[in-house]
Amino acid sequence: MKNMRITFYKSKSVYQLQTETKIVAFVYGEMGYWPVPIVGRDITVSSLNYADMTDEILESAEVGSMFGWDLPLAQLAKDYAERRLAESQNKESENEKNRIS
Repeated sequence: MKNMRITFYKSKSVYQLQTETKIVAFVYGEMGYWPVPIVGRDITVSSLNYADMTDEILESAEVGSMFGWDLPLAQLAKDYAERRLAESQNKESENEKNRIS
C-alpha cells in the first residue's frame, strides 16, 4: 500500500497566523500545521475535508497536532484517521484482487 496520509483542514483567522492563508492543514501523526495556499475563491474548508468530518474531529486534530496524538483529547481525530486509513487499505486490497482476477 502506498503511503496514505489523513489530512484535516481548518479555517484560521489571518491574525492568528504569521501568514496570509486562511486555511491550515493538520496531518495525522505529525506535529504542527501547514498553511494551505489557496488559488481561486471557490475553495473552502468543507470542500477539502471528508464529508463526514465534524468540528469536534477538527478540534481534536488540532490538539493532536499541537500537543501529541496520544492525548485523550486527540482520540476522536485519531480514531477517525485510523478508520479512514483502514477503509482505504481495504479498498486498495479489493482493487488489487479485482486486477488479479
